[in-house]
Amino acid sequence: TLPGTLLLEEIDQVMEYHAAPADVGFGKVRARLGQEKPWTEVFDKIHLQFGNEVITFFGTGYPGPDYWTSLIQKAKASPYYDPDKFVFHLNEQGGGLGRLFKFHPDFDRGTINGYHVFAIYNDQLEKAGDLAGFYDWVYASAWHMWMVPENNKNWENLQALKDRGLEPSIYEGGNYHSTFGDPKNAPMQQINLMNAGR
Repeated sequence: TLPGTLLLEEIDQVMEYHAAPADVGFGKVRARLGQEKPWTEVFDKIHLQFGNEVITFFGTGYPGPDYWTSLIQKAKASPYYDPDKFVFHLNEQGGGLGRLFKFHPDFDRGTINGYHVFAIYNDQLEKAGDLAGFYDWVYASAWHMWMVPENNKNWENLQALKDRGLEPSIYEGGNYHSTFGDPKNAPMQQINLMNAGR
């Protein structure tokens, strides 16, 4: 997660730090910190986003309109850019990915908050029982944040990604609160199972 106010010249340094040889630019900084080989040779992918949540300027970029798009365009023009290695994530928080991609068409993925089992709800308790694998499934599917018709923002975001042929990514997927939801006195055994993710 990079600063939302990253400067244009700093994106060159980000690219050098991750992919330049140990004797070039910020590749020297990386080497001095103990990692001589470029990170692009260590990891399959380098995942990058600007800021944590898109809220300032209605999702057009922290310093102003089109700012993040300029950063990505500059990064992708770097001699160290490799489309198979770098993935830029557009982090959605309240703006809607369909709208945000109009500002930022150069992002590679859209990031959605997961909030898997954000709280305990009656339908979870009724359907769960002691079904084998139930809690593993719940943690792989953000039940109430994605599938409940009256709370379908993430469903709309997924459709916006599908329309563009892009993969979703998840942040804050473990944000779980056992004291939220419908029942005030949920069975402790089921709370423990949900907390354990099984």
